[in-house]
Amino acid sequence: MNTQTDKVPPRDIAVKILVLTNLYPPHHAGTYDCRCQIVCEELRALGHEIHLLTSNYGTKSGQSMPGIDRQLILNGQFGVPKASGFMELKELEAANNRALRDAIEAFKPQVVFVWSLLGLSKSLIFSLEQTGLPIAYDVADDWLVSELRVDPWLNFWNCEKLPFKEAALRKSLEMSGQRDAWDEKMPTRFDKSVKRMPSLFTGSGPAPEIEPDTIRTFPFKRIYFCSLAMKERAVQSGYSVNHADVIQPLIQTELFKGEVKPESAPANKLLVFRNLVEGCGAITALKAFAKVRQTNPDAHLDFYGLGDSQYIARLKSMAVQEKLSINVAAINDPLRELPTIFPKYDVYLHTAEWQEPLSIAPLEAMACGLPVIGTQMGGVGSFLVNEDNALTYVAGDAANLTEKIQIVQAYPDFRHKMALRGQQRVVDGHNINAVMNWIEAYLVDTHAYWSQL
Repeated sequence: MNTQTDKVPPRDIAVKILVLTNLYPPHHAGTYDCRCQIVCEELRALGHEIHLLTSNYGTKSGQSMPGIDRQLILNGQFGVPKASGFMELKELEAANNRALRDAIEAFKPQVVFVWSLLGLSKSLIFSLEQTGLPIAYDVADDWLVSELRVDPWLNFWNCEKLPFKEAALRKSLEMSGQRDAWDEKMPTRFDKSVKRMPSLFTGSGPAPEIEPDTIRTFPFKRIYFCSLAMKERAVQSGYSVNHADVIQPLIQTELFKGEVKPESAPANKLLVFRNLVEGCGAITALKAFAKVRQTNPDAHLDFYGLGDSQYIARLKSMAVQEKLSINVAAINDPLRELPTIFPKYDVYLHTAEWQEPLSIAPLEAMACGLPVIGTQMGGVGSFLVNEDNALTYVAGDAANLTEKIQIVQAYPDFRHKMALRGQQRVVDGHNINAVMNWIEAYLVDTHAYWSQL
């Protein structure tokens, strides 16, 4: 297994890099992910030439400006409706693949850096392969494991069974040679000798049972994940990515910083920062807080984040029923707001109850000196080591969370040492210099790797 080391790339190699991603600041959809922007700015500062190809989300139409093209069209994500009907889907696929070809023709990149395809056409993967360009993938969300196999364009052409009208249309397009013609501009498969890929694409049927590390349809030669848990999940889902690297997520430790509070300080102010929706674990945190308050009336719990209005109403209603005073506040710009919020609290609760690809908030809290109590669900679970740099609890288990909160409050020496270890890990392993050394080296090595093929 390849993981981060202290390797430093040569600084005299400048590379032209086309970055392909779904969203890019300032236009986002409540995902709070500024990682792409930070990495792009750092790569530019290191001397590389960067061009962005992203979606038109947040704009009235596609826009082009120096260094960034907002030409791609999202489908079925971030509040954007799914394409309705075959012709609308075909036009969307044609537009996205044309935007990619135009960007490559205009910029002439030496490496394509695929950041996120969540909500974007997965046929872009095959188009990139057709170019012969070096391609590197950064995977920090669910587009590979959860979204690729349900891509509507690839499913239409590659699943075994379709409804009668769709099956008749597909047969007509194949017999007329139209599919072969479209494969040049908006690919339907990785090779024309392959008619169907039913082992991966099942239409509206259940996900197929696939052996780990066996899907070689998608040639992810150069790919890294932001956590070992994410990589293992992709392997178990069948994708042949056992060779992938793991590069830890970047934390802006120059923004997220603070002193670990002394042992004499209380641990009464608890903080949850989540997208407040089903599966976020806020209800579990509230139930645990109710138990904690029975023995510690000075304890206080605040929730921050956007979310579903009905879920937030339910959370507030439960607090009223339990006679608990809580605060629920929205955060629109986490990168600006969180560095000032974290130091006001004593303990951070990471309450995820689903396989969340990556949440960097617990690491940002650690960087600010807060002790962290969290579940090990999803990508961040790789970084939370129980009774070392954090306390972990069983997702959804309010009694278990109550116990861990009480431990943190009752044992200040343990709490202080745990917070110090957590902060040191983030400062040492997740700072911009450490992570950018590896990302830059990975891109430079990707360029060199292709030259040897």
